[in-house]
Amino acid sequence: MQSVGWTVFNLFTDRNGVLQFNRGNWQFQLYRSPMNTKTAATELADKHRPLNGMLLFARLVPAAEGQQIVPGGNIDEVLHEYSELVYGPAALPPQRSRSSHDVATPISIIPPSRVPTTAAAAATATTTTGTAMAAQPASTGAGASSTAAAGTPQATSAAANTSSTSTAAATGTGTPPRAPSRTDGGSGAPSRGASPAPPSTTSAGAADATAGRGSAAASRAASRQSQHSAASGGAAGAEDDALQRAEAELRALEAENDQLDGKHDGGAETPQGPETSTGDGGDDEEEEEEKETAATEASDEPESLDLIDEETGVGVMVESFDRDDIGGDYVRIRATLYHDEKVVRNMDDEEMTWSSPYAQTGVSGTLGLTEWFKSNEFEQLPYLKGTKMVFEVVQMRQRPDPLKAVEAYAPFEEVAGWCAVDVYKRDESTGNPTYNMGQHVLSVKSTPLSLAQLSPQKKKKKKKKKSKKNRKNDDDDDDEEVKRAEDGDASLLDLSGGAGRSDLGSLLTVVLFDPDDPPRTKDVLLLLPDDAQDDAAVSKLPWLSVDLGKPKDVLFEQLDVNGFNVYVDSARFLPDNVSITGVFLWAATSEYDRAVEVEGEHKAFEYCDLNGFVYNPYYELWEEFRAPAFDPTTTLVIRIDTIEQGSKELKTVGFACINAFVEKGTTRQPSDPLTQEFSLNSGAFQLPLYIRHPKVGANDHFSVESFDDMPRLPCATVLVRITPAPTSADGLRILSRQDEDIHPDDFEKLGIRQPPVENGYAKGLYDTTRAIPSSVEQRLYNRRGQREDIRVRDVVPLVLTEAEDAYEFKDDDAYEDWMYDRLQVPPGTRFTAIPPIDLMRFAKYDPATGFQVSIDGAHNLDQGAKKKKGGVGGDDVSLALYSLSPPASYYQEFPLTEEVEFTNKWNWDSLIKSPEWLNGFHAFRSVPYNSSLVVVVDVREVVYRDQASMSMAPPASVGWTVLPVFTDDGYVRSGSYQLPLFEGAVRRDLLTKMQNYKDPFTLLQQELQAAATSSKPLELRLKEFASVFVRLVDDQRGAIIEGPRSFKKMNVDLLTLHPKITSVANARSSKYKYDAEEANKKGGFFSRKAPRALKSLMPPDFESTSQFRKKLFKEIAKATDIEHYNV
Repeated sequence: MQSVGWTVFNLFTDRNGVLQFNRGNWQFQLYRSPMNTKTAATELADKHRPLNGMLLFARLVPAAEGQQIVPGGNIDEVLHEYSELVYGPAALPPQRSRSSHDVATPISIIPPSRVPTTAAAAATATTTTGTAMAAQPASTGAGASSTAAAGTPQATSAAANTSSTSTAAATGTGTPPRAPSRTDGGSGAPSRGASPAPPSTTSAGAADATAGRGSAAASRAASRQSQHSAASGGAAGAEDDALQRAEAELRALEAENDQLDGKHDGGAETPQGPETSTGDGGDDEEEEEEKETAATEASDEPESLDLIDEETGVGVMVESFDRDDIGGDYVRIRATLYHDEKVVRNMDDEEMTWSSPYAQTGVSGTLGLTEWFKSNEFEQLPYLKGTKMVFEVVQMRQRPDPLKAVEAYAPFEEVAGWCAVDVYKRDESTGNPTYNMGQHVLSVKSTPLSLAQLSPQKKKKKKKKKSKKNRKNDDDDDDEEVKRAEDGDASLLDLSGGAGRSDLGSLLTVVLFDPDDPPRTKDVLLLLPDDAQDDAAVSKLPWLSVDLGKPKDVLFEQLDVNGFNVYVDSARFLPDNVSITGVFLWAATSEYDRAVEVEGEHKAFEYCDLNGFVYNPYYELWEEFRAPAFDPTTTLVIRIDTIEQGSKELKTVGFACINAFVEKGTTRQPSDPLTQEFSLNSGAFQLPLYIRHPKVGANDHFSVESFDDMPRLPCATVLVRITPAPTSADGLRILSRQDEDIHPDDFEKLGIRQPPVENGYAKGLYDTTRAIPSSVEQRLYNRRGQREDIRVRDVVPLVLTEAEDAYEFKDDDAYEDWMYDRLQVPPGTRFTAIPPIDLMRFAKYDPATGFQVSIDGAHNLDQGAKKKKGGVGGDDVSLALYSLSPPASYYQEFPLTEEVEFTNKWNWDSLIKSPEWLNGFHAFRSVPYNSSLVVVVDVREVVYRDQASMSMAPPASVGWTVLPVFTDDGYVRSGSYQLPLFEGAVRRDLLTKMQNYKDPFTLLQQELQAAATSSKPLELRLKEFASVFVRLVDDQRGAIIEGPRSFKKMNVDLLTLHPKITSVANARSSKYKYDAEEANKKGGFFSRKAPRALKSLMPPDFESTSQFRKKLFKEIAKATDIEHYNV
């Protein structure tokens, strides 16, 4: 025999000092075994788990009372009669929703405190202790009337007993009736703790007047009582009269209760009259919302917990963390269950919380995506509606010991972010609560954790009226936008729904699962092994987070001869279009006009290892710096050059820098050449490559900080070591490879040369804090790690010139001689004058990262053949619609607008005919590679239906053009372009034809040539010398654009489509040329009149250009049906 469940209840209750027996019919919740005999009835829900849907029905009757048992010899008949007794005919016990407030309370059902003496009295239930609970809501059509619950959980009463005892009482036969209850309107004073009936109520309706509900149920109970009495052969006529009187009284009470409900719901009665209001009505709205919320909560239907297994609970698996930045070196995820801002406890009174083990950034998963695939099961989880599972991202710098508990590292940790997920949801088919199973991708919020946010209150936002002072400041905001755009920061603007630059957010992926059906998992390397050399997977890691701290706190002494050595070991993840590479090293002081005195040449050079790899080359450059005195501001500068694939020309890949010395006991570079106490910045470092060298003027202070404003070449780095100069055994002599008495074979033994440690990067021997990757670099690093590298000797044939094709490499010395010659800077060339590598082909396109487009402006919109005949352009505010083709969804028979953007911020000082747009970059993500993909730029001019109200018709077409997005070999055509405009509206037929061309301008050139000999109106024609300025960039380059926004440094190759433009040089000096300063002069751009600025178009009733812009924005969005903006 096995115990299924158990319960406990009180036999007696202390009612105001009087001990009374808990007589009556009761319903009790059963709890899971084993039984705890020390538990009080009021503590059940706090300490034990209930059995869902399992109840115990019991009747407590004093033996002296002689109350009869429910009739019936068959158990089914007994249960049916019992349910009819308690709930009404054919009524089943209702399921109650169990919350933290009601789960602990066993439910009492109609305890018979006294037997009614008449059918009318039997129709209602009254209280002896001032308490009673409804067996079922009145809306269910079954149940007895009741009063509000009060008193102790077990001690509630007031019900009509419809057993044979009450039949005998009505007919005057059988068992003599008991004395009437003191609260049902009979004689005598009310018992202690009872609420006397109102004077206006009758004995038949006393309970209903108190409860305010259940009149219909009481009528049905009276009807059943009457039928039962008639069947017994009693005085049917008298009973019918009594029943009719009771029903009439109940109807009157019901109407009275409705009036009482109105008073309770609406407060004190007020005379009807006109509505009045004070203030702005905000408080009334909030009160109305609170009422609606309360009504919603009160109307929650009883829940069935059939889908909840509290014993098994729920499991959680932490899969991965896609982070926006690198942060700590080691990360763990802590999961905690919360309800009502408190930690949930299980049946053993233990807090329900769990933590994943620590994972090392850059080792677990991929870079930027830390993985665990670790899980935990929360068993004995009590159902509490609204429970949330909160995840905290905990990080630290110290390497954890896998054998120690994570709690041991609490003093070294910090919480970097948090997120939460609902543990329960509504089942779609039944509407009942169930576990929120499945994978959840959660957006991580910044700290500190706000428990109040776990159940936020809805509040209406009130619009704040702008003061005149704020409205006047709007013009200043516009000026700031112009400045930011000109500085190249237009991508930072978030324009009313326009998708400016948006970095990838931090996301946590977790899985909630059924412990009986756990999800699939996988083995993940969480921490870097102690011996990484034998781990092939670790040796290929793209980036590791390593912080080696400050250099040794040793004073660098100025002796007769002192010095240090510098090693450039290798480079990592260079761009796709490099081939053979060479590295230069030199030193410069803060004045940058003289080099550090060194033995031999001032610049060291080394080419890459012939047997090494192209994208991760080895150099093993070793340079000695020896001098009697050193400038403490010395900066070491490194430059990597290459023979670029494709052009076969010498190009600069990038620059790196590091300070040779630090202020003693710190990591700061000394800024004063007279600093006396400084130390050598000894150590091994990973340094980022910068695309350009900073400009250094005669009065500029040069240091490593001079490179801070230079754009970084994504993922490209160089590994450098700085070591003290070796000394003799007695410490009295500085050793050097220039010493004639030391044989080269002894260099390593004496420490004169220290070769790099094999696989030293994977072993964490290089400090990487200077090269922490951005969110964009993290994704690129992962792709770089999968890129197939090639040997240096295998790339040589790809960069041989025509004159070198016949060159035969007899041996490795011939290869090395050729590399040395090709990588030398031509005599007389400044070391910073080598052109940079073409970044268009630095990395293959990644659809997940996408690309960005910025439409910066237009020029000569008042030009063109149609303009001379009254056409459109240069008369009013213009804008540019832009989208992708294919699919060209906006230019189909039924236009779709979701994928169309338009410029909506203007530089109001720019010209009407040459407007500048300040929106900046818009990101296109998850766009698959298509060699025929183009950006369609559609220039429009606003057309007013009503100038006064600014009601607009669809903007008129001024001209259009396209820009190819991809190259044939899978790269984004990153760059700044000036594109010619074609007359009129976008040609849908040409967009369709372009899909069959690798270069759409081949088709356009053919169409222009055909149009030159035709007079058909639909032929393609150029809008004379009108153009647009567009920037396109692969988003893998992050913030690296072709410098700031500029209309002077543009790619003008496509302007040669114009028959009068015979070359690129001719295009730069033609009427296509844009000069903002020249344009604003009187007569500029071949005009006899002073050009008009856009701000001259603003109606006088607008207080600021910002206000005018917002109105334009709204009307343009309406006129074009492009409504996905948040206007």
